[in-house]
Amino acid sequence: MLRRRVSAAWDLAFNWVVDEPHEHHAAMPISIMLSTVALALLWGWTREAAIIALAWTGVLRVGEVIAATRQDLILALDSAPGVWYALLLIRSPKTRGRAARHQSSRIDPEDVVCLLEAIFGRLTPTEFLWHHSPSTLRRRFATLLSALGLALRHDGSHIYSLSYLRPGGATFWLQATEDSEFVRRKGRWLSTRVLEIYLQESAISTYHRRLSDETRSRIDHLCRSFQTILDRAIFFKETKIPESLWPQLW
Repeated sequence: MLRRRVSAAWDLAFNWVVDEPHEHHAAMPISIMLSTVALALLWGWTREAAIIALAWTGVLRVGEVIAATRQDLILALDSAPGVWYALLLIRSPKTRGRAARHQSSRIDPEDVVCLLEAIFGRLTPTEFLWHHSPSTLRRRFATLLSALGLALRHDGSHIYSLSYLRPGGATFWLQATEDSEFVRRKGRWLSTRVLEIYLQESAISTYHRRLSDETRSRIDHLCRSFQTILDRAIFFKETKIPESLWPQLW
């Protein structure tokens, strides 16, 4: 009885999908992620840099990061000796009705963990990791991409968004580990079939050749300087130099 009653609703839903073509989020290469994080640190946008690195390396949805507080972020300094990674507890995961109700994402890269400790380590337990509105984060992310010459795709059809971080991280981890099950668990997908929607190895491998020489030069320079910029930014943060002075100090 119930199935017959909802059949019309399902027909409408499928017709909507056919009439309204959708597009999967593109994957952001590691070079683009590193260059945006480095540029944000140069500008003194420390929270933006940490959010981008956290979402990309943790294969996280942006909404999960924006909703997180300091007590949800378990850093190495909060853990027992010998723990070198970080964890982000996800309070209301998207798949909580079909999978585990309590989920977390592990952050492994040592340089990203150091960045998170420097930026978020001194926050109070109830303070949000992102302290402004989501629209502010999107606008500043678009500003970073625009400064790199990446505000639009090569055909000018679509503006980059923060949703590119999750598939970018997933594709990177697959290339680094060649273990789809590891990537599925890291991204908390229920099945490999859903994971495959996010993996775009060929698109990432051929992305750089579609960029202009000027944009490619900017990205390459920031990637080569990433570790130097990160070390200096951590030093500025530890010595409590205001972020507003960082552009002049560089």
